[in-house]
Amino acid sequence: MKTRILSRIFPAFVALLFLLAFAPLALAAEAAGQMFVHVLDVGQGDAILIRSPAGKSVLIDAGTPESTQSLLKRLNELVKGPLDMIIMSHPHADHIGGMTEVLRKKGAKLFLDPGFDHASKMYADMVSAIEELAIPVRLGQAGRKIDIGGGASLEIISPALPFFKNTRSDANANSIVSILTYGKTSFFLAADSEAETEQGILKRIVKEQGRSIKSTVYKVAHHGSRHASSEEILAEIQPEISVFSCGAGNRYGHPTPEAISRVMKAGSKVYRTDENGEVTIVSDGKKVKVQTERGGESKTMPVVESDDPNAAKGFVASSKGKTFHAASCKNGKKIAPGNRVKYATLEEAMATGKHPAKCCLKDNGQPKEEGGMKAAPGGHAAQASDSMSLNSDSEPQLPGEGASISGGYVASKNSKKFHSASCKNGQKIKESNRVVFKTRDEAVASGRTPAGDCKP
Repeated sequence: MKTRILSRIFPAFVALLFLLAFAPLALAAEAAGQMFVHVLDVGQGDAILIRSPAGKSVLIDAGTPESTQSLLKRLNELVKGPLDMIIMSHPHADHIGGMTEVLRKKGAKLFLDPGFDHASKMYADMVSAIEELAIPVRLGQAGRKIDIGGGASLEIISPALPFFKNTRSDANANSIVSILTYGKTSFFLAADSEAETEQGILKRIVKEQGRSIKSTVYKVAHHGSRHASSEEILAEIQPEISVFSCGAGNRYGHPTPEAISRVMKAGSKVYRTDENGEVTIVSDGKKVKVQTERGGESKTMPVVESDDPNAAKGFVASSKGKTFHAASCKNGKKIAPGNRVKYATLEEAMATGKHPAKCCLKDNGQPKEEGGMKAAPGGHAAQASDSMSLNSDSEPQLPGEGASISGGYVASKNSKKFHSASCKNGQKIKESNRVVFKTRDEAVASGRTPAGDCKP
């Protein structure tokens, strides 16, 4: 969404079973110091509700138009009052189908947007609702970290500027991708990522910054499209649990056999909203539990409770090799299934005569500590970033955003020109129309050109 808004910016018995299954989740989140991540059943679309240990609510996307009323009903069951924040990952109909109604009937205190427009009436209606309701809008781009309360945080890792262009789908490729962290547990929320998105994350974060994207849970990219969830990025995420948000019998064939195969080869347990209905992951900061709307625990994909949710259990080796690896080891995961041998305990592995692999284990077989940058909770390296918090009663203020502008660049939402923030004419722009960019690249990426008066 471009800058024109940046300035403001679910027979009776079945129902009873549903309430019995989910009512405890709806009532006991904050008291037990737990975080709830609901992958809501919105058909062939996406909607994820996060409820932090502090009771803050974050909705990522709003499903399909057809799911609007059931989405609103579920949100009202789970959250009292307006949502603390809504994130639009990208402006496609299967992600913003219910957004306008959610904004008008549920409400939101803050809206995050990737920073580009979309030519659709649905999108325009959403923008109008945001402007009419005067909901503050902020850019959701790589480097922004959000404190959502109770020790939980959300870091946006994509998109980064400049935006991807001429891809299979530019809107998908520039989706807001984030990592949600609470204690030792983490969630990789991939929106509708494309191959380019994944390669960008691997290049910028894993290779250049030396940071980990290892996550307990993976919300599978693009409903299980064959164009995402590459073996390369799955080897870095190493998810224990993967959730596909997709509609039964959808015309795209999602989730594709290719995506399912890659996720399962990565050692992940699979849940699907088309089969399981709403999938809720509960974290206490140390371990996670999965609860599903239909059938309770999945018989084929059991609940995972792990003292170390970021690591698979046991050890693995190649039948042809002389060393063994931790089951979570990147190199261990590369061993061909036909050659892979599994050991439940260290003693079992050592008894074979094989030696601990130096890439992941010490000589005594104990895991090595990860080197490199100092890791933040959840295994993700800390970095300097634009930070904001949902803990304040006042409107969140981000660096370079607000009524008082002392740096960066500004423009009117009605203009195709941008000014230096210190420019006299820039400071004359009415606050309700003012759009703020922290960097010149952001301003240019909005499609605007430098104003001639101050030549920013």
